[in-house]
Amino acid sequence: MKGVIIFLFVFSLSFSAFSQMKTTDVKSFLLQSNLSDAQKMDSILTFVKNEYQNDPWVTESASNELYNFAVKNGNKEIQAKALFFIAKSQLILNRLDSDTCFIKAARYFGELNMLDQKIECLNNLLQYAVNGNDESKFLKYQRELYLSINNVSKTSEKGRTVYYMFHLSMSNLFISRNELDSAFHHNQMAENHAIELNDDRRLSQCYLSGGNILRYQDEFVQAFEYYLKCKDIAKRLNDQELQTSVAMAIGDAYVYLGEVGASIGPFQEASDLALQCDNKQLQILSMVKLSKGKFYQEKYHEALGLLSMAEILLMSGIGKELKAVIYLAQGACHSNLNNFEMAEKKFGLAQKEIEKNGLTQNSSLIWNIAGLRFKQNRYHEALEAFKKSREMEIEMDSYSIIRTNCSRNMYEIYILLGDKKKALEMLQNYTIENDTLKNRDAKSKIIALELESTFQYKQIEDSISYAKRLQIQNAETLAKDESLKRKSSELEAKRNQQYLLFGGIGFLAVFILFLYNRFRVTNRQNKIIEAQKDKNLFLSQKILEQDQQLILGETAKTVAHELNSPLGAIKAGAEGLRFLMEELVNHLIPDSSEEELKVASNLSEQQSVAFDGLHTRRQK
Repeated sequence: MKGVIIFLFVFSLSFSAFSQMKTTDVKSFLLQSNLSDAQKMDSILTFVKNEYQNDPWVTESASNELYNFAVKNGNKEIQAKALFFIAKSQLILNRLDSDTCFIKAARYFGELNMLDQKIECLNNLLQYAVNGNDESKFLKYQRELYLSINNVSKTSEKGRTVYYMFHLSMSNLFISRNELDSAFHHNQMAENHAIELNDDRRLSQCYLSGGNILRYQDEFVQAFEYYLKCKDIAKRLNDQELQTSVAMAIGDAYVYLGEVGASIGPFQEASDLALQCDNKQLQILSMVKLSKGKFYQEKYHEALGLLSMAEILLMSGIGKELKAVIYLAQGACHSNLNNFEMAEKKFGLAQKEIEKNGLTQNSSLIWNIAGLRFKQNRYHEALEAFKKSREMEIEMDSYSIIRTNCSRNMYEIYILLGDKKKALEMLQNYTIENDTLKNRDAKSKIIALELESTFQYKQIEDSISYAKRLQIQNAETLAKDESLKRKSSELEAKRNQQYLLFGGIGFLAVFILFLYNRFRVTNRQNKIIEAQKDKNLFLSQKILEQDQQLILGETAKTVAHELNSPLGAIKAGAEGLRFLMEELVNHLIPDSSEEELKVASNLSEQQSVAFDGLHTRRQK
């Protein structure tokens, strides 16, 4: 418990810095150039819609930034929506000027012919007038609201939605004014519209509100019927916030019935469910309710721990209207722990919060103060306080435990003061009130338990029916899965065949490409070989020409020498011819190819012709 309190305290300290960071993010988001102005405004509006209940500090600043940006862009619709969420955030934070933004937003929505939004603004203005006990404003806004709602058609779905919101809001307003008959009438109208819309979520809200009205009218049997209907829908929709609210309402109903022990279970259930939600206000309220359960069990220290946690969460600015309740509960715990000084302090803080809300007296607070005075042996002060609290309960026509307890305590004080006549009178009042309370509570409790048993039996039947339907669905799903698997296998086989076909075609294409490339390379090599052969033949011809020139040169030398020395020329010529013949027969002819021999033969024939010509010329 201590660790949780420390965590919540640290969370509350970091809340303002976190809020500022988010506000800065909104400012920087508006300066981005990659988004259009319309996209920026829509994005911020979505953020504000989702977060205003959890982070009213952040959404108030973000809505202000959005409003200023919309003014620069001349977008009146976004201006109206920004003003609406500024006002909603201020309402959660108990700002005194939240009605100003609602009035301006309602005017803009009226100019834009957005009647559903205008009606929602007027509903909030009515609630503001009720909270401020301003009858003139209440009548003014009520008249304007009725004029606006008359212009809406009931035949369209949107029109029925608007009428549903109108009647449910009016029901809540009349509950605040303790006009329960009017509240129940509007709640039934809202219920009819929810049925026409076939909307279980809206219908569940009507059941919850109707149960609360019937509880205030001491119609506990019908109240439990409404609560159980609401609980059934909440479970089907898996709506944890709605489940939390109805669990708290059932717990409160048991408290009003005087069965405080039976209230602990629903309050604990509400607290567990609330921790799974993001709604901080609901978490605070559930902690307060659970602390009441601990109080009824006389676990005052545990109750104080829960109340301290709720008080820390109040630092976020959410749930300030619960301060009086928290201080009152803390004072009651300290009073039972005989910590009178702290109890006195907490009761004083509770009285200040009640006065801030425009009230001067509270029967529960006065009753607790009277009990504190009684424990302090300040009997005359306690007697006056008990008397005032009892008169307030009689004025409200309530036979609650407060009224009965006041009569009993006043009887004890009169006995202590020696006023037996007054003591007897209070004893008679106590007996009548206690019997009335017990008879009413016993009858209501029996019927309520029967209703709850019937509801649980119905739940079991629904569970069995659901299990059967689930089995059928599972079987159908299994059959569908098998069919899908079979089809998938067939498709897979076909796909594999296609892959094999495409693979074969691809392999054939690659093989053809390889053969073509091989042919191209071979052809290129053949051309290179032919070119090389031609080059070799050319070089051979050149070599033979050079040899011919060498022979001619040697012959010329021999002839020249012959002219000078006939014997030397004959000798030299004979030796040269012998050498040449040996070279020709032993080396040149065996080493030469057929083509080269043909070339040599042709050259020899030409040379022979040349020699023949030379011989003829010499003879001449």
